[in-house]
Amino acid sequence: MNPVSTPSTPIATSSHSTSVGLLDEGIRLLLFTRMLPATLFLTVALARISKLPSLFPLPSSDEGALVQATALAQLIYQLSVIFFLLLITTLFIVRPQPIRKSTGLRPRLMALLGSFLLTFIAAFPNAEPTLLQTAGATILMVSGSAITIAALLALGRAFSIVPEARRLVTRGPYGIVRHPMYLGEILVGFGLTLQAFSGFAMLLFALFLLAQLARMRYEEQILERTFPGYAAYKRRTARLIPRIY
Repeated sequence: MNPVSTPSTPIATSSHSTSVGLLDEGIRLLLFTRMLPATLFLTVALARISKLPSLFPLPSSDEGALVQATALAQLIYQLSVIFFLLLITTLFIVRPQPIRKSTGLRPRLMALLGSFLLTFIAAFPNAEPTLLQTAGATILMVSGSAITIAALLALGRAFSIVPEARRLVTRGPYGIVRHPMYLGEILVGFGLTLQAFSGFAMLLFALFLLAQLARMRYEEQILERTFPGYAAYKRRTARLIPRIY
């Protein structure tokens, strides 16, 4: 019998258990923080892509310039939303792990409400909007989508839904306001509300706005705790509207 080989057995077993534990943790991390949310946004994008044929053909010149412009803007809006969803899908897969995450249920709840609350507006029947109502709503939605996409492109791999800190982004639209993506989402939400124009839609928009304001506050708290330069950045930029708020 070799007495030297006896103690090596528990060490090997411990190393194997550690490796298995790390592998399981890595799989869970890959599944819940990358693949599942990426699959969710990809599914929504594919659903919107399937509805694109209903926007064609575009109205003819006989139906008026306003009708033509509104239909074209609606098409541009739908394409921009699809691009936004596909970009989010990609960023969920390639983004690095955060340096710091928010704690507690409330920040996560506000993030989920701010991200998905307005989708319920379309789930309930509303009165047929007027052409001017649709035109105004479309302008708001296209403008908001453009701001949101510009903000997302500036964020890149620092993107997150719940308050998390990956890196401090101050370029592009983030050099003008601290939360350009939320500004774009608010404009889109206001456009959807204007188009639906019901008491239920306005209530949802009010709740959405409160959730976004809370979301900004939680995000600023975690960024200020993580990045020493955030306090100076916060002093020189407005939250949503330059020189106003």
